[in-house]
Amino acid sequence: MANFKITNITGSLGKRHPNNNMPLEIEYITGFEKITHVIRPNEEFFLTTPSLPVGVHKLRMKNFVTVVEIGEKELLMQKKAKQTLPKPEIKQSAVVEPAPVQEVVAKNDGGEKKSKKQTHTTTTQSPE
Repeated sequence: MANFKITNITGSLGKRHPNNNMPLEIEYITGFEKITHVIRPNEEFFLTTPSLPVGVHKLRMKNFVTVVEIGEKELLMQKKAKQTLPKPEIKQSAVVEPAPVQEVVAKNDGGEKKSKKQTHTTTTQSPE
């Protein structure tokens, strides 16, 4: 059995590339089971199989993944290093609900301007 370290490198593609930051699916068969594993960008996956699956070969030819064959000691060291890394703590903050928003509806009369009519009253004196 051979050990392979498969790394998704779609995160390092150009930002205009259609497959930038794309999660990849790797399918492989163990015994009578078909297993699908999703690898996110810049994530590593360790696979122990007699030979590299065809799907991984296709992804490697498209430059979406890098494949490195590693030994047993390196595999154990990598797995121990992953287990000893502390997981980042997620701080939960109090959820503040926003205040209700009052809707103000403005009346629109079809875009016409409203003008105030001003009336002028003039008084004239009659000649007496």
